[in-house]
Formats: sequence, C-alpha cells, structure tokens
Amino acid sequence: MTKPKTERTLPTQCVCIVAAFVLWTIASIGLTTPANASALDGIIEYVYSFFDNEENQIRRGLEDHLRTGPGECLVYGPLRRSFGYFMPREKVEVLEKSGIATFSEERMGILPSSQVGNLTEFGQRYYFPDVQQPTWQRMRGAICVGRRELASIDEYTAPSQIRGKTVTQVRYQYRLVDIPEWATTLEVINAFPEAGRRLAAHDRSIVLPQSSTAQDTSDTVVLVKTNVGWRAATPED
Repeated sequence: MTKPKTERTLPTQCVCIVAAFVLWTIASIGLTTPANASALDGIIEYVYSFFDNEENQIRRGLEDHLRTGPGECLVYGPLRRSFGYFMPREKVEVLEKSGIATFSEERMGILPSSQVGNLTEFGQRYYFPDVQQPTWQRMRGAICVGRRELASIDEYTAPSQIRGKTVTQVRYQYRLVDIPEWATTLEVINAFPEAGRRLAAHDRSIVLPQSSTAQDTSDTVVLVKTNVGWRAATPED
C-alpha cells in the first residue's frame, strides 16, 4: 500500500500563518512569562508539526542514510577467497592497477590455495565493512565509490508494524556524486560492467562499450522508526 501525499487545506495554512505571527509577536515584545508559557509551547508545537510532517521525517531519515552510506559498489565480500571462488583476473588486475588492493595466492600444506587480497592505504578510503550484498549471498563488506544524493522520493508504504517495529519501504531516485577519477576509466567500466552502467548515468566523461547503456538510478530501502527519527534497517532488525 502506497502512502498518498497529503496537502494542507487553505484554512489550515492560514491558521499556521496566524499562529506563526502570534508566536513572533509574543517573542518580539517580551511576553514570554510563566502565565503564557504553556500557550506559547502549544503554538510552537503546532507550527513545528505543520512543517515536520511524516513525509519530511522520512526524507530526513533517507538523506541521513545516503549521506553516510556508499554510492556504487564494485566488489562485495571478503578479499580473501577460497579455491573455486577466486575473483576474476580482470577485476584483480584493475583493482591492483588502480592502487586499491594487492593480491596473492596462499597455500597451506595440502589444502587448496586461497586468494588473498589486502587493501592499500588508498583503498581503505573506499571500503565499507558493514555494507551487505543485496542478493541471496548476503556477503558483508564492499569496495564502493561515490556517494548518493537524494533526487526525489517516488513513494513510500504506509508505516506498519513488523516484529514490534514501525517500518516503511521507500522507493527513491538518486544522483551519484564525488565519483573518483580512477573509477571512470574504461578498464574499470569493462571489469565491473553493472556498476559502470550506473556510474555512466551520472558522469558524462564515462564512455560505455557500444553494447551497454546507462542504467536507471532508482532504489528502495526499508526505514525503521525510532525515538529520534527514521533510520535504515539493518540485518539485525
């Protein structure tokens, strides 16, 4: 169920304007005495609720989530991988050439060799240990570039109770900003084609192969309501 956007009626808007004027008048002429403090608090709460409706609260929670989260992830999961699950050579070479990580193979006795990757000091800037892969594998940790900025909210579901928590699912459009130069090279785009198509939607300097087109930059996220506002859901939720 999609939450419809609600609009204030003209009379309600007029009441809010009058309330704001009364509030300004009381403050400007110094009438904030104990006798009218309760009424003043009520006016403040009403005016604040007009501007701080549910949609604005959800928007703030989403913006906070995007501000601290990754933009576009190239690699998910640990850099150390067992035999049979090695990262493809073209991806390894690109990450090494870009100065993000170094790779080697490690063998312990008769056990199959492991692919060992180590982030460089430069690469640590782009590693997010708590990011979880949005697939059935659900691997944690990712090398990501850029940052998402909220462009618009398409819709959100009516907040509902799930396992004792109030949640909503938000579908939104975003812009990728602060994309590092090394992530715009043709080598990176070819090695990580899915991420490359999304990066190309925001950086016109990126040239995609003829067989590829820029990908839509919309996404969904589940937000959880807390006593201090909305936040993105975590695996623990």
